Formats: sequence, C-alpha cells, structure tokens
Amino acid sequence: MQRSVFGFQSSKTRFTAGPSYGTKQIFGSTTLHAMGGVEQPFTKHFSLIADYFSGNHDLGALITAVQITPVRQFIIIAGAKFPNDSSRAGPIAGLLELTYEFDLIGYHANKAHRASSGR
Repeated sequence: MQRSVFGFQSSKTRFTAGPSYGTKQIFGSTTLHAMGGVEQPFTKHFSLIADYFSGNHDLGALITAVQITPVRQFIIIAGAKFPNDSSRAGPIAGLLELTYEFDLIGYHANKAHRASSGR
C-alpha cells in the first residue's frame, strides 16, 4: 500500500546530509561544517527544495526554492538565500537557476533504447 502525502501517492521525499570541507579560496575561510538538504516532489514537474550549509563562512546559508521541470532536459529553480552571517555572506538574496541538459553522449537515448528492448 502506498502512502499518500497531501493527496499525492508516495511522498518520494529525498534527504541528504554530511560533512563539507572547503578552503579559504572557496568559503572565505578554511572550514569543516555540516550540510543537509531535502527535496519534496509533488508532481513530476514540481518540487520544493531546501539546502543548508552550517557555519558563518561565506557560503553558510539556508536556501529554499521551488523546482519546475517543464520537460526532462530543462529545469527552473527559483528561491531565496538566507545567510547565517550577513556580514560574511551578504544580505538575503533571491536566486534563479536555469539548467538545460545537452545529451552530448546519447546517455538518455541509449537508456530509452535499453528499456524498450528489455535490457
């Protein structure tokens, strides 16, 4: 029996967590910190996402966003960044990410072919 969340079959929530290490060239100071994230798809084309980097370095922040995938190759992410320390990471900021996947080596075409041929 599948679980229903907000009227959608099977929540398919994804979590990620772990350590992150970076040098001063990346983070503004050499740091070892925790990071975590969650993604909650509601439909094939719409998800809510959040990522968190702990610490008071340049990239320490909570980032919340919506992800819209009109077609498999094109992803739109729009959200906001809430810094842990605005004196280091700047003020609250909006973000917009557009991603288009170029299948230059034919991975998806080969995957579809393998699926249709039963391999």
